[in-house]
Amino acid sequence: PYQEVMYKPTRQYPGPYRTAIRRYLDKNRISWTAWVFSPAVNPSLLEDKNYTPNDAGRFFRNWLKETQAR
Repeated sequence: PYQEVMYKPTRQYPGPYRTAIRRYLDKNRISWTAWVFSPAVNPSLLEDKNYTPNDAGRFFRNWLKETQAR
């Protein structure tokens, strides 16, 4: 459903978006990149100007690392 995809993730509950997008891209072997290099732009991947990844940033960074290890 549309509401699930648009759910704003939180630290306690990352929402179904991450699971859904990962499953879809992996299943269909679609290349991707995550790029939001500003903590002021949403959806943000960074917590601050020191480039500290936030929860979403860590999720995508870890996914990229897993993909690289294959």
